Amino acid sequence: MPTTCCGISLEAVEEDHALLEQQVRTLDQLLEVASQQAVPEEAVTQALEDLRRYFVRELLDHLRREEATFVPAVESYLPGGYWKAARIRRDHESLRASIDEFRTAFTLASYVGPETRQSLLWRLIREAQIILAQLEHHARFESSLVREFQKRPAEPSEKSGSASAE
Repeated sequence: MPTTCCGISLEAVEEDHALLEQQVRTLDQLLEVASQQAVPEEAVTQALEDLRRYFVRELLDHLRREEATFVPAVESYLPGGYWKAARIRRDHESLRASIDEFRTAFTLASYVGPETRQSLLWRLIREAQIILAQLEHHARFESSLVREFQKRPAEPSEKSGSASAE
């Protein structure tokens, strides 16, 4: 099973997705607890801030890295790659739009009164859960593409590159 294909590290893509899935599970559990129990507003706000930071820093960076390496490889080397790459790009745009709305609503929460803020925080929890669900669905699709790459026979340049490294 090849660990690199078409100039990309499949292991790096898989590791990135495993970390994302772990982060999604952790954050989803945190949001579930916050939405079902009487949790102080400060704790909910901190959890949402952590989530906002994760979305803006780590997730958006992950999307950019994929678009620079993984998406072009999908487009060029997989059967139906154009359509698969188009789906990845569409998913990324949808995630970016959802994150931007979340970030805007989170900022707005600090400018409203207590009653409105409470309502807005619960709305933010729901929006965060939707983003996490989008992300899980998207990661499953990309993992299926990684498996397609792994099934591909190694290219001659990859075989000679690994032979010379030994």
